[in-house]
Amino acid sequence: MKIMVISDTHGDVYYLNKVIQTFYAQGYNKLYHLGDIGRESIKLLNPLSDKIKAVKGNNDFFLEDAKFKCDSYIELDYVFNKVIVLTHGHYYSPYSYNGKYDIFLYGHTHTGLIYKVGNQIIACPGSISLPRDQYNSYIEINEKSIKLVDVETSKVIKQELL
Repeated sequence: MKIMVISDTHGDVYYLNKVIQTFYAQGYNKLYHLGDIGRESIKLLNPLSDKIKAVKGNNDFFLEDAKFKCDSYIELDYVFNKVIVLTHGHYYSPYSYNGKYDIFLYGHTHTGLIYKVGNQIIACPGSISLPRDQYNSYIEINEKSIKLVDVETSKVIKQELL
């Protein structure tokens, strides 16, 4: 199984189309969206509604057309024998969240990162549309690793083993 993690699309259909093509071409099974989806993105994401787990961001006001659930600021998933926290990052952070987790995923900063603190992994996919670093990026999680990937080149920017 492979999971793609994106955030802060802000309605950018150009990069979202690229990411969706990659999703299908590389055989991803799930898509996590960590908020700030954007109204224009919903139409592109709706065909994937049965594969999407999404959280609400600070700019998500018009989600009524979404065919996927996106009404919470935090969600949990259990995959690869790991507890995964999904949040946008404007309310919850790995430092303010009191629950147990193996992987903490958040957006909001538009800067991609992956790092370990003890046995826990903290990661942000950056932004596919409006990066504040040099990469339009997403995250891939599989049973062995978590990777930060450049949308344009498919180059792995950073990787940690699970």
